[in-house]
Amino acid sequence: MRRTPWTLVLIAVLAFFAPSTLGAARAAAVTPKLTDVIASGTGYGSYVLSNLASVRSGPTSYSTLGCTRATPLTRTNSAATVTVPVVGQVGAVSTSVRSSQTTTAKTAQADSTTASVNLLGGLITGSTLRSTAATTISSTGVTTNRQSVSLASLRVSGVAVAANPAPNTTLALRSGSTVIGKVVVNEQSRQASAWAGGATTRVLSVYITTSNPLGLPIGTRIIVGHAGVAAKASPAGQLGGAGFAARSTLADGTVKNGPLSYMTVPCLGGTASASAASLSQPGVLTAGVTRTDTNGTVGSSLRSSVVTKVTDLSLLGGLITADAVTASATTTRSAPGATPVSTDGSTVANLRVAGVPVINGAVAPNTVVRIPGVATVTLHKVVRTSTGLTVTMIEVKLEKLFGALPTGSLVEVAQARSYVV
Repeated sequence: MRRTPWTLVLIAVLAFFAPSTLGAARAAAVTPKLTDVIASGTGYGSYVLSNLASVRSGPTSYSTLGCTRATPLTRTNSAATVTVPVVGQVGAVSTSVRSSQTTTAKTAQADSTTASVNLLGGLITGSTLRSTAATTISSTGVTTNRQSVSLASLRVSGVAVAANPAPNTTLALRSGSTVIGKVVVNEQSRQASAWAGGATTRVLSVYITTSNPLGLPIGTRIIVGHAGVAAKASPAGQLGGAGFAARSTLADGTVKNGPLSYMTVPCLGGTASASAASLSQPGVLTAGVTRTDTNGTVGSSLRSSVVTKVTDLSLLGGLITADAVTASATTTRSAPGATPVSTDGSTVANLRVAGVPVINGAVAPNTVVRIPGVATVTLHKVVRTSTGLTVTMIEVKLEKLFGALPTGSLVEVAQARSYVV
């Protein structure tokens, strides 16, 4: 399967589950309550991460709860059998993620069920693979996690695996007599503290660690049966925002390419990033290293920050070039009920647009340059709201066909958005 935008969305969700997220400071001098607890979760059937584009895939049957205080709330998804070249086949998948609340506790729970797997030419086979992850916070702030995996007829390199394996059971992955990696069955991670918790359960995590007859690059990872949740009390509110390096949208609003190097702000604090060594959209855009870094702090004050940088940019066949383009948006709220304050630290280095002198440093917001018969270009587009700020450093509206993009298409480069609610 080709890589989808969900891959990028997934990276953001995994960042939410990271310990740095769950360890963010609680709001000072405010006693949390159940209605302050924000729940999040994801579930999917399979996900393949690899440097080899032809085998990247997923996540399949992706369900997400987002960040929400609402209860009860349920999200479900399902998918038929998926076949990935070299990797193998994953049977039908169903997933669900939900939040629920009683008078004494709030729970976030995720479940994933995969009918069967046949991976790596039969090195891994099994059926009815189920995983569950749940985090519950009581009205007194006590956090508990619940995780489980069940499976039928699982075999790894010919070795039978118990129906209810112990957490983080690790088996050698062999091709013939050669060990080419490892398989972690019932892979679990968790964290629990007062008013905060999280848990991730995966039926299988396959790690390719050496050269192998299958031709899979070292570092390839295959995940089957993911269920992940997090919950945390945040009396002060929650964060939002995201950034990306590039995105192309058709005139009817359909996203044609991207968003690339996309990352969100962890809604309850923490850091996350996404990067790429190079970008290419034939006939439209090329770039060198791109990176989006997000950072959030939740405490007596709230702070959401997004920085996206694109280097060695060439757009529209060289009509627009730059050594570096940086979009930077930060929103801070000093105390509950205070008015959010947003700042814009965006810059460019050696930006050249046909017919316009080279620009360095700051660009006046919402500067419009027209390339006759080609495109209308908005530099440093800024949109402010009562809760935050969105900066798009280069926005191009095409007046002719470029590559696969028809007239009226929109190309955006280096966007950063931050807000607090």
